[in-house]
Amino acid sequence: MKENVLFVTGCYPKDNDYFVVHSKVMPQNAANVLSWRLIEGFDANIPGKMTVLTCPFIGYYPHMFTKLWIHSRRWAHDGVHEKDALLGFLNIKGLETYIKSVRIYRFAKKWYRQSEGNRNLLFYSHYAGFLRAAGKLKKKLPDLSLTCLVTDMNEMDERKDLQGLKGKIKGLPRKIMIDTTYKNLKYLDSFVLLADPMKEPLKVGSRPYVVVEGIANIQMAERKEKVSEQARFPKSDDEFRVVYTGTLHKRYGSVMLTEAFGKIADKKIHLYLCGDGDGREEVKANAAKNPNIHYLGVLKHEDAIRLQSSADLLVNSMPEFGIHTALSFPSKTMEYMILGKPVACFKVRGIPDEYDGYLTYFEEETPQSMAETIEKMKKLGAEKLAELGRRNQEFVLAHKGPKTQVSKILDMMGIAHP
Repeated sequence: MKENVLFVTGCYPKDNDYFVVHSKVMPQNAANVLSWRLIEGFDANIPGKMTVLTCPFIGYYPHMFTKLWIHSRRWAHDGVHEKDALLGFLNIKGLETYIKSVRIYRFAKKWYRQSEGNRNLLFYSHYAGFLRAAGKLKKKLPDLSLTCLVTDMNEMDERKDLQGLKGKIKGLPRKIMIDTTYKNLKYLDSFVLLADPMKEPLKVGSRPYVVVEGIANIQMAERKEKVSEQARFPKSDDEFRVVYTGTLHKRYGSVMLTEAFGKIADKKIHLYLCGDGDGREEVKANAAKNPNIHYLGVLKHEDAIRLQSSADLLVNSMPEFGIHTALSFPSKTMEYMILGKPVACFKVRGIPDEYDGYLTYFEEETPQSMAETIEKMKKLGAEKLAELGRRNQEFVLAHKGPKTQVSKILDMMGIAHP
């Protein structure tokens, strides 16, 4: 087949829940979800012309994952044609990255030789194991087109932790991985970025790139209607429910959000949170002091959607911090919008201006400002809030779905599609 695409990622096959069951920590759900949205988009645009090669993103054995060795096997991303592969590896820190890179290199060489049309390889993230394989492949197969989707650039924040004698010693393994990534960036032919400012630290230069800040799960709109029928989180008619789901790290604003509810006088406004992170204990403590704050622990993804579906207002509390928010789009915001709900958040630098007509922004990074915004949203009334939610959903359905977003990637890669 001509113009095949090999997608190298770390998603979890859907035919079983092996990688969730054996994880001791929260699985990398965001990477898994975005990978599957990409797969859906490629299948919608160039059906039957993509092979998925996955080296699952999991924690290391034994502290974060229960299995030492991950076994290779064939699988089918469409549930029918078993042409995809899961590459096994020894799940030990320090060896896992190297083993993955070697196995990816060998698989890609074999895939390349199966057809003269196999010339396009897309890596999910600039993970060191992927980029090491990219460098070796480009030197061996110079006409193979290599594209990398860069999802975040956390290493920009991490570099400061590698300074000083203690940092250099403790952070040596991480430094090696970062150096491996940046040494091999020069072998990439093009980039898919989640925010335009990424191009500077990545030194994209004159190479082609496209910005795809996220991909909406258009099936979520349908799922929302189904799961909302199962009223696990009932609420009274006079309650105004604010919901936050996700990571409870302090820098993501979850503690500040609970502090905001200490400044809200209207006792009909309730906050529901779920998730885990380094701010969990402070969130729980604030919930214990305020009967209008309800912490529900860690929920299954389906239950988190049920909770979101019960909300009058969905909140992404992540404020501007470091390079992270400048170089990535907050994926939670798009997940909220597709549910047809009004969304309040901070205007971090990674949010393109085209979203300004849809999102409600907190004016200042303070509990007081958050409280005032939430109270203003309640005063808009149910009809206006429903209208805002419908506009959010219509926007992402029309412009941010898998087929539309992946078509931009294919155009940049020079691959024909309907």
